[in-house]
Amino acid sequence: NAIQGTWIFEAKMNGQTATTTFNVGTTTGIKNKTSENLFFVQYLQNEKMIRTGLLQNELLKQVQVFDVLGKSLITSTKNEIDTQKLSKGLYIVVATDIENNYYVQKVLVD
Repeated sequence: NAIQGTWIFEAKMNGQTATTTFNVGTTTGIKNKTSENLFFVQYLQNEKMIRTGLLQNELLKQVQVFDVLGKSLITSTKNEIDTQKLSKGLYIVVATDIENNYYVQKVLVD
C-alpha cells in the first residue's frame, strides 16, 4: 500500500528547480486503487512496451508515464505504450478511468 499524503518530487539542475506534487489516497488527488488489484502494469522487455489494464469493468481513459522526478514523459489513450525512447530506470504509470479514478503503479524499464 502506498503511504497516503502529499508526495513532492523535486529536481534541481543549473540553478533551477522543477517541482511536481501528488496527493495520494485523498479525494483531491490520486486515489491509489492498486491495493485492490484493479490495475495492472506489465513491462514486456522483448517488445519494448508497457501494457496496462483494469481488471474490473472500468474503462481506461488515459495512461501517463512519469519519471521518478515527476516529469510527464508519455500520455496515451491506449493500453500499450512504446518504451523504446525511455532510458533504463524506474517509472511511475498513472492511469485514469472514465470516472476519473486514478491508478498508480511503478514499473522498471530495462
